[in-house]
Amino acid sequence: MTEGAKCSVCGEIFSEQQKIPALGHNFSENWTIDVAPDCKTEGRESRKCSRCGASTDERSIQATDHIWGDWQFNDDASCNKNGTETKSCKQCAATETREKVGSALEHNYNDEGVCTRCGDGNGPKIDPAEKPRREGDKILFGSYPQSEVKDAATKDALLALVGELPTKSDSAKWNDYGYYSAGKRQSYMWYIDLTYRDTKYRGVYFVDYRPAYIKWESSTEKSYQDDNGYALDTVYWFRYDPIEWTILKEEGGIAFLLCDTAIDAQEFYTEGNYPSPANRVFDGVAVYENNYKYSTVRNWLNDTFYTTAFTQYQQTLISQTTVDNSAGSTSSSINDKACEDTEDKVFLLSYREITDTGYGFNGMPQSADTKRQKKTTAYARSQGAFISENGNGYQWLRSPSNMMGCFQWAVTWNGSANSNVMVDYSAVGIVPALRIAIPKT
Repeated sequence: MTEGAKCSVCGEIFSEQQKIPALGHNFSENWTIDVAPDCKTEGRESRKCSRCGASTDERSIQATDHIWGDWQFNDDASCNKNGTETKSCKQCAATETREKVGSALEHNYNDEGVCTRCGDGNGPKIDPAEKPRREGDKILFGSYPQSEVKDAATKDALLALVGELPTKSDSAKWNDYGYYSAGKRQSYMWYIDLTYRDTKYRGVYFVDYRPAYIKWESSTEKSYQDDNGYALDTVYWFRYDPIEWTILKEEGGIAFLLCDTAIDAQEFYTEGNYPSPANRVFDGVAVYENNYKYSTVRNWLNDTFYTTAFTQYQQTLISQTTVDNSAGSTSSSINDKACEDTEDKVFLLSYREITDTGYGFNGMPQSADTKRQKKTTAYARSQGAFISENGNGYQWLRSPSNMMGCFQWAVTWNGSANSNVMVDYSAVGIVPALRIAIPKT
């Protein structure tokens, strides 16, 4: 109300009091949460008048959504059933659970073929002979045809099991090597694998000689097979023997192994085209013949040799290796023939590795080195491998020469390195390398 006006003596009113309108609340712009909302229930908030302190202005706060954490695996998978995974709300006790697709465990079979988790007894039984066997700095692992059978009775028995021999028009039960002659793949040499009295053998038979260079015609002058004592139209038998490896390095239960022999003979690439590189293009990039990634020998190592030499169980022990194919792994830090790294189970050594003193080599590639010398197996000689008078042969390296696209590095019979070996030279031995998990002594 206004004060109005009146006489102070007699009280006569000169002007009446007037009503003054209420001011109204002066609420703050800031709301105070009185009851916080959660994932299911609304909350409340209010604001107070700055003049009278009244808290009459209130409103509800909408319930929040769940704030989920990450999915966590519950470690409840079995050999035959996927497990589950659960996520939890960070604000309340709510959870959600779902099947974790692809989480079912593989059976963990022991050597007797029994799963140690679920008791399933249908696993493969592991023959103790399949396990890597350590003998000093050597490992016996895998098997491959190596030594020639000389016993007449065994040869006769095996020949009786064979039946019909192959011809150029009919391989019968034999497998065609598909070797080259006169620059193209032809049918003239075959093999067959047989088991006799619990021992595995490979028969080899050919009606033409395998030329040392794939573009050469077949003849005695152009092949080492006849020089090695193998003749046309004759079946030769080779026993599958354990493969002996030298441990180059052992670290963390993984051993880096190098085969002790030149175990086979294969060309590096089947379409050598001296003096110019073949016109090959992969992913829009021209590729030289001595490119390891696209070489014939790399495919042979990781397919033919890998599946022949190792059982399924043994294959599980072989590590996938990232193989360094950079220029630095060759003889020159600048080498336009070098290729990108590859992922391999079996591979050839590089120039850098064959000169690494840490692996026992002498570090001087141009000089003889007994550590680099490799004997050739009888089987490799039957395939046309070159051998010196002391039984040593050549062996491919995976490193390309930086001179020409058709030249490859190889180790010669005396252990020295040579960068001028043509990629289509089929008389060069194969000395595989790999990494495996090995048993403790």
